[in-house]
Amino acid sequence: MGPRGFVAALAIAVALSICFQAVAQIPTATISGVVKDTSGAVVPRATVTVTNVDTGLNRSGVSGGDGSYKFPALPVGQYEIRAEHPGFQASVQKGLTLGLGQDAASNITLQVGAVEQTVAVTAEAPIIETTTANVSGLVSESQVRDLPLNARNLVELATLFPGVTIAREAGQGVPNGFATKLTIRGTRYNSSLFQLDGADINDATGSAGGAAGILMGAETVREFNVVTSGYSAEYGKHTGGVFNAVTKSGTNSIPGSAFEFLRNANLDARNFFDRQIPPYKRNQFGGSVGGPIMKDRTFYFGSYEGLRERLGATERFSLPSVSLRNGFLPGQAQPVAINPAVKPFLDSYSIPNGTDFGNGTGQYVRSASYPTNENFFTVRVDHRFSDQDSMFGRYTFDNADRRTTSSFNANTLNTTRDQYVAVGETRLFSAQVINVFLAAFNRSLLSSDPFLLPEFTSSVKSFTDREGPIGIISVTGIGDWGAQSTTPSKALSNTFQFKDDVFYTTNIHSLKFGFNFERFQYLRNTFFNGGGQFRFTSLGAFLQGTVNRFTGMPRGSDPSVYPRQSLFGLYAQDDLRVSPKLTLNLGLRYEFITVPYILHGRISNLLNYWTPGQTEANLVLGNPFFLNPSLKNFSPRLGFAWDPTGSGKTSVRGGVGIFYDQVLAGPFLFSYVSTPPFFRNADIFAASSPSFPDAWYVQQNLLVGQSQIEPFQYKAEQPDRTLVELQQGLWEAEGVHFSRQHLWRLLRRMGLPLKKSRSAPRSRTRRKTGSAARRGRSRASG
Repeated sequence: MGPRGFVAALAIAVALSICFQAVAQIPTATISGVVKDTSGAVVPRATVTVTNVDTGLNRSGVSGGDGSYKFPALPVGQYEIRAEHPGFQASVQKGLTLGLGQDAASNITLQVGAVEQTVAVTAEAPIIETTTANVSGLVSESQVRDLPLNARNLVELATLFPGVTIAREAGQGVPNGFATKLTIRGTRYNSSLFQLDGADINDATGSAGGAAGILMGAETVREFNVVTSGYSAEYGKHTGGVFNAVTKSGTNSIPGSAFEFLRNANLDARNFFDRQIPPYKRNQFGGSVGGPIMKDRTFYFGSYEGLRERLGATERFSLPSVSLRNGFLPGQAQPVAINPAVKPFLDSYSIPNGTDFGNGTGQYVRSASYPTNENFFTVRVDHRFSDQDSMFGRYTFDNADRRTTSSFNANTLNTTRDQYVAVGETRLFSAQVINVFLAAFNRSLLSSDPFLLPEFTSSVKSFTDREGPIGIISVTGIGDWGAQSTTPSKALSNTFQFKDDVFYTTNIHSLKFGFNFERFQYLRNTFFNGGGQFRFTSLGAFLQGTVNRFTGMPRGSDPSVYPRQSLFGLYAQDDLRVSPKLTLNLGLRYEFITVPYILHGRISNLLNYWTPGQTEANLVLGNPFFLNPSLKNFSPRLGFAWDPTGSGKTSVRGGVGIFYDQVLAGPFLFSYVSTPPFFRNADIFAASSPSFPDAWYVQQNLLVGQSQIEPFQYKAEQPDRTLVELQQGLWEAEGVHFSRQHLWRLLRRMGLPLKKSRSAPRSRTRRKTGSAARRGRSRASG
């Protein structure tokens, strides 16, 4: 998609937003129910008012002919419900806590009497979901505040729910992200969507969180829920789950908090392999404050969280022994002549201070400390123009860095810098029509930069003329000299998002329509072997300077790429109340992505990927035309919720739907970097006698290029899911949930195959089944 296409798409999004007369979205919840008299007969035309006790927000409506009422798009918080009708006493329900994404069913009973008389009751949020098929779990404000949480990592709280686990096999780094990764119902870790106040906060790798490996915000987030299955048509983009968090907002009171947590090594035991207990210290500190600027109108909230960690570790390296430094190889009585070019590098290795292995190497042991720092803060302002019009704005900043070991003489500094902006407005056009629109910006930067430790003062840092990379010497039998071959590396993503939701409520229909537009701007920069790498197959070859292979980036190789991409999504949803006991959730979503557009035409491909013997002459340069099967991504969703007794204590829920995992450019950025003729990773092999340490300078013409060609036939998962769940309330705020889910993943050709490609791998069909049962003291929905 070129610049003109982006301008046109943005114009369409802006036009739609003007038509809807709104400017942003707040993650919301719903209160619904039926007004009856003491005999059980419904009471139509009763006036029902809900009031947020923290902010004074009021919404009023009239019950329908069947006595039902519904208030969608309500901010989370504490509510009171008041119902009145001529000839009946007014009824007030107090103490209803409305959670994120919750559809709280609260039935009201009116008693005969004068309107001036009021019957007050204490309401409780229902623990059984009787109106939607969404399988989700809510972590409430009190749980976020009170549950023990190692490192105050919000992601770990998501594992309280069945089907949600930590993907510990996923690595940390620029290609995969640094954050803790979730896998939901067996899907990939980058198939989950993270949202903050309704705005997407996934970085270029598909994860969310900083270089410290955690998702901070325990002092900032009011509550969050994790939708794992059966979600409605309003959710798209990924097939895994949805992590929804809502930030705190100010109220008419002025609450504040301050905290500090200290953990150290005083009570740690010594590891068997440690000479002494490594030092360790972690401080987490911060606070928050919120309150009114204008009572019942304007509110502010701000928070700060800091992390300072010093993690001690005992490191061991196999390095050249003292005898090897003098030219004595294992099993030889006479020393060999050491190549003068090798001598300075041999002397730069640390002298072993541990066991001499007798094979020319010895163990070098040292104590190291790896610092981690993170600063996270949020500022939010809410303003209520009237009971029909409210707005919020939020800015979140998260900056983190962590140092890790590359080799005995080099470390890597991993950094992240995330900025999230959201501005929003909720507008009531009538008691039946509500519009919520979100405009958001997400900028995420991940980088890894190598550096030599201060005690190593080698005159040579890199074996090429490139600034930043550090060269590498790899010798069989000893640890590497230098940094990691994939550093420096950087991944930057800018996401512009516009989304709108319109709610329309009638007697038996709760309709919801919406669109989501996202524009992605990426930058990926990777100096793969940018400093050059020399490989030696033995200690003797190293002493003599006999190089087996030299690898480096030739002159003119460009390690940077700038993809652009857009996503469009439309949906319609109807929660049809067939009867007081049965609700159907009917939805259809249409969502597609555009073919990635690479700035400056820095991309190449092959028209026929499977033909052997092709050369650069067969490459198509620039932005070629690709097929885009996502244009056919229609996703029907069907669910039901049945309350067989009508008491709200038992529900049977189920659903079936098609979900698409969109193939975004972010996870494939390295593939875009490494396409010829723009990028090469070249070699000089032993037969050409690479010169040490100046092969890159004097043998440039001998560099034999390697390149990577991507067929652009990526397969996006398209799971077809069916779910059946039984929920049974036991007693006060407790329930037991049994669910069974079937997941069919049809690995169709959903990626971006070349239009002229003549062959593609056949797709396979796999079937997965899973079940979960749990019992908890919270509003659990799955």
